[in-house]
Amino acid sequence: GFCIFYARGWCGFGYRCNYFHHVPSLLDIACCVEAHDIFGRERFCRHRDDMGGVGSFNSEGRTLFVGYLVFDREQPDTVQRVTKELREEFGTWGELEEVKVIPSKACAFIRYAWRGNAEFAREAMQGQRLGPAPCIRVAWASEDPNRDSVKRR
Repeated sequence: GFCIFYARGWCGFGYRCNYFHHVPSLLDIACCVEAHDIFGRERFCRHRDDMGGVGSFNSEGRTLFVGYLVFDREQPDTVQRVTKELREEFGTWGELEEVKVIPSKACAFIRYAWRGNAEFAREAMQGQRLGPAPCIRVAWASEDPNRDSVKRR
């Protein structure tokens, strides 16, 4: 499995670590068992109430909620800047399908092409600084109750 401490940026074992120290590839993700996440932790049938934790094996689990974003309202292109920054930072961890920023709620939704990359990114980006935001929150996104949005994908 993958080293969760490496994903968080603080594995002290380095080359002596028994776990992988790289971003999951498609081959790594394909070898992952559905009942476990990319780090080897057991998934559950439902998400935790706070949408944190390992996640559920009953949902697609490729979309992340990013909260506590900060927007510089004086800049005319602030939404585009935040979107670009989210694409750059979260794109480091795998192929992105969609980045949707909601400035009125100071949050965003980021959908990855592969669940393993979303799992790795959730651990890597949780609590990180992003632009003027001192500490972002990253959690699993709830399923969209709007059935039309699922059809559009």
